Amino acid sequence: MRITVLGKGNVGGGLSDLWERAGHQVTRLGRDGGNVSDADVVLVAVPGGSIAEALDLLTGVHGAARERRSPGIDHRRDLGDRRRDG
Repeated sequence: MRITVLGKGNVGGGLSDLWERAGHQVTRLGRDGGNVSDADVVLVAVPGGSIAEALDLLTGVHGAARERRSPGIDHRRDLGDRRRDG
C-alpha cells in the first residue's frame, strides 16, 4: 500500500516507521506539504489547530474523501474548498 504521511513528529514519524517495517511504501511530508496523488491513503498527523493549514499544503487530492479522527470527532466529508490541485 502507498501511504503518505503529513507530519514527521511522534505520531506521524512513529506510524511511518511501523508501516515501512510492515512493507508499505511510505512518503513522509513535512511543513512544505506536497503532492499526494499517488497515495492510496493519506494521514495528516499535525496538531489539531493546524489541520486546515496542513490540508491547504497538499496537492493532488481532487475528488478525495477524508475521514477525520480526533478526540471527540468522528465524521466523514469531502475536501470541498480545502483542496488545491497542481
